[in-house]
Amino acid sequence: MLTRDFNYRRITQKLLTGETLCLIAKICEVKGELSGLKIDSDIRAHFHTLSKTQSARAISKLSQIPVCSQRIDSGCLAKRGECDLRACGAKRYYDALSSICESYNFVQLGAGDIIQLYESSRVSSDIFLDGGLRADNLAPSKKTHDSDIAHLTYVLPPVQISSALEMLTRACDGALATKDIHPLLFIPAFLVDFLHISPFAYENGNMSRLLAMLLLLKSGYDIGLYVSLASMLEKSKTAYYNALKEASLNWQGGNNDYMPFVKYILNLLYDAYQDFKQSLATISSSSSSSSSSSKLRRLFEATPFRLTKKLIALKLPNLSVSTIEQALHTLLADGFIVKIGSGKTTAYAMAQNRITV
Repeated sequence: MLTRDFNYRRITQKLLTGETLCLIAKICEVKGELSGLKIDSDIRAHFHTLSKTQSARAISKLSQIPVCSQRIDSGCLAKRGECDLRACGAKRYYDALSSICESYNFVQLGAGDIIQLYESSRVSSDIFLDGGLRADNLAPSKKTHDSDIAHLTYVLPPVQISSALEMLTRACDGALATKDIHPLLFIPAFLVDFLHISPFAYENGNMSRLLAMLLLLKSGYDIGLYVSLASMLEKSKTAYYNALKEASLNWQGGNNDYMPFVKYILNLLYDAYQDFKQSLATISSSSSSSSSSSKLRRLFEATPFRLTKKLIALKLPNLSVSTIEQALHTLLADGFIVKIGSGKTTAYAMAQNRITV
């Protein structure tokens, strides 16, 4: 019989500390900044496809399953019927992730729903599955493609899996429906509990990452649509496994400390939001630079005489001096204009119009 419960109200109350509240506040601050930006739909689509592709590649590495790199490029994963994709586990995971991203509001979290999601997303194509829950004691090995469980101090025996999964999913539904349980504290705790149950014979770690994505989206944290959380986890897997191991101590009796894992997940989410913010800033800067160069290009095309920086600033008052200098540098490098004179008398003209007036 299971000797612990999943009381997430009590669990998350213990996790409410000055440090976790500060991390949550930082996440919400960047999240708010991003929600106020007008992001072009094409840019969103680009990051969304990139995130799913990187996630498929990352879970293949975490599962220790070698997958041909040609099968994990964005074009191949986004299209059906290419590169022998039916044999490509990364494609199944990519499709399952796509389904969650597109219809997360309609995806239920009952025990049966989790089993169905697992069957559609497993990476290993060479393993026969009977469609049910784990029937044997789980021992970490390459065959199980479950590196996560190697860092747990305890995994539930098969006889307790069905009832524990039912308890866990009911507790999850209750936590999602309760406003006074913060999702960023509940979700990491839920993942720790799910991994200790490990309801399947293979790939429970990968399944936990799909569930994390689903729960974050249901809770209003959509950064996983644009930044691959699985990829970030794979790159910091030593810290991930250490945090998981610390959170596993005394889990069986319900006396474990979720805090190390909660802090790892909060820091990972904050880094993801910051990465996306920086990526958008880089795109904006590049776009602005290109736009400024285009404006100067048109000005030179319409002007049959040389132009000084002062004259350019008068004709294009919306551009700052530094922006004008950057645009001039770009046009010079492209050979579109030439520099005339030096010092205070410096002027610029189209390469074919070096006319002095």
